[in-house]
Amino acid sequence: MSARTSINGLKVVTTVPIQPHAGKVTDALSRIGYKIEEAIADLVDNSIDASATNILIRFVHDGSEIKRIVLADDGLGMSNEELLSAMQFGSTRERSPQALGKFGMGLKTAALSQGRSLTVISKQAEQVVSCRWTTKSIAAGWNCELLDSEGAAMWMAEIQWPFAIGGSGTLVIIDELDHALIQSKSLEVVLQRLQKKLSVHLGLVFHRFIDAGVKLYIDASNMLDGGQGFVVTVGSLNPFSYPITGEKNYPLQVSLHVTELQTINCIAHIWPPNQISSGYLLGGTNVATRQGFYFYRNGRLIQAGGWNGWRENNADHHLSLARVEVELSQEFDAEFRLNVQKSALDVPDYFRMALVSKDGAMDQYLRCAEDVYRKTVDVDRVFIPVPGRGFGVAVRRKASTYLAGQKSPRTEVNIVWAKLPEDRFFRIDRSACNVVLNAMYRQVLLKGTSASLNDAPTIKILLFLLLRDDLLRERESKRFTARLEEINELLMLAVNEENSRMTE
Repeated sequence: MSARTSINGLKVVTTVPIQPHAGKVTDALSRIGYKIEEAIADLVDNSIDASATNILIRFVHDGSEIKRIVLADDGLGMSNEELLSAMQFGSTRERSPQALGKFGMGLKTAALSQGRSLTVISKQAEQVVSCRWTTKSIAAGWNCELLDSEGAAMWMAEIQWPFAIGGSGTLVIIDELDHALIQSKSLEVVLQRLQKKLSVHLGLVFHRFIDAGVKLYIDASNMLDGGQGFVVTVGSLNPFSYPITGEKNYPLQVSLHVTELQTINCIAHIWPPNQISSGYLLGGTNVATRQGFYFYRNGRLIQAGGWNGWRENNADHHLSLARVEVELSQEFDAEFRLNVQKSALDVPDYFRMALVSKDGAMDQYLRCAEDVYRKTVDVDRVFIPVPGRGFGVAVRRKASTYLAGQKSPRTEVNIVWAKLPEDRFFRIDRSACNVVLNAMYRQVLLKGTSASLNDAPTIKILLFLLLRDDLLRERESKRFTARLEEINELLMLAVNEENSRMTE
């Protein structure tokens, strides 16, 4: 081949260094596509890699809007050399094969996708080091700011609740937040939305670590007076935590022979029908979107549902009970390409081809999952709702005996008070198995008696009995939604009448 037609044949005349445009790079980082829950999860990865037992996500506000996000952990911390390496874009520091970090970019890309300033303070062997990236310091020539260790130590000492950082740990502080993150008419609404979104995402992604003892907390703090708001402990959302299997031959281990020498082990699960547990709903009501493959890498959940092109429909209701657990070892990192957010995988064709095996195990699995979904099920044999938190002991014991007898399994339905829109008397929170009553009308119903955990027993037990069958529904239909609206409307009319009588 002639030099004219061969690129390699072109003669090199000279070289010239071309520096990246810092402003364009930081703009690209802020638009890299992280959702806030994905960004926080990427930062939590680093804490878990540092052997942290306690991890806190704190939203710092001024009473009207969120000004700062802080992630704190009690992990191993970093020395000055380790910190500078961690702050390098595309860090080349050695990682354990079991590490959750992969690209050496997560700390920077995740933080700068949410704000324009990233400060890291770390403590190891009682020595505190700190440095900062800002969009301005990057634009000035990729100048990382080294910060005063004494002042940094004072910041670290401010973390006292829900745990204190002892001899080692790390703070990640994000300032100059993206306006889209904090824009809202109500700070309370923003914080509630973030708390729920993060609880679901982190509880699902890190459910194995939470089950193993890692504690994740979310809270809020007022930067003006230091006042603490809510503190939420993130619970494990295990997508395979069914009480009994939906079909006696499952779960079933399936070995996919992707090459002559490589095998990927999957576990095919079939949930029992008519579940409302948090592990089944995974924070939502449209459980059909949760069917499919659950890919894990080093214990971290990467993808929660979807068939990755094996089936055209990722939300076929007839396969709502089908979930497949897939463990990916390090040898498949190159083929199963992970996106920067660590929220999805580019699955190679040979994986889909291996699903169509000679023994037809996966096709048979789908047929079985569909059959379980379609067949008529004795609801009482699978799931029995009984009164839980919010009811007195005598009511719980008698109702449990009356409704369930000696049958099992049973799931407790809690009735709790919380702030709701003024036109709502109640709502159903399937993810927590709660019926939530509007705290705005609590005193109207109590008629001057003191509030307590088990107050308003009459309205609670009547509402439980009224909604009992609705709590068993797997998905909402228009008719079901309309019925709940009618119940809400009638109860609101009744409570307004009660309120009018009290003010006469």
